[in-house]
Amino acid sequence: FFFFNDTATTEIYTEQIVGSVRCVQETGTWGTLLQLCNPKIEIGRYFKAIQKSFLPSLIRDLTFRFTFNCTNDLVLFQKYYVYLLKSPKQFAERETYKKDYITSLSYNQKLTTLMISTIMAVTLSMPFDIISTKLITQQYEKYTGIVNAYKTILKEEGLPKLMFSGMWARSTYLLTNGWLFMNFYPFFKDTFEEAFL
Repeated sequence: FFFFNDTATTEIYTEQIVGSVRCVQETGTWGTLLQLCNPKIEIGRYFKAIQKSFLPSLIRDLTFRFTFNCTNDLVLFQKYYVYLLKSPKQFAERETYKKDYITSLSYNQKLTTLMISTIMAVTLSMPFDIISTKLITQQYEKYTGIVNAYKTILKEEGLPKLMFSGMWARSTYLLTNGWLFMNFYPFFKDTFEEAFL
């Protein structure tokens, strides 16, 4: 395969550069970005990268789920928890109050809570997402593990890269996912329960 270098219009052939991006400059104007790929794919290397990224992916998902659930419950059910602390009741009374409380929540309250919880969870789990992505997509073995990747990214690219790179895309995806779940899951759940139970 080939790419054009930045100063000449000649083609340069190499097998050492994999996945690099170069700009084409001809007659003083910038051309299109070219993405290179190596036809000689080493499957073992990719499986090794997936194996290395498993731990940070697991930590990312656990951090996200724990933060989201705690924030969601504290924001959405704060009055219910205060009620339980102030007046310990029988289990039946608590369940009745809980059902009434859930039905009294407005759509805007649920949507606001979803947004707060998602942004909080994404922010706290973002470093592990960056590390996982770097480990799985590296073209050559630059990062040897989770700790090495963390130190290298901090040293070479800084804290903003580790905390906020790709945050808008991940937040948008997860907010959309949560909104779809919030709006359509109860309908499908009730439909299936009515049809099959």
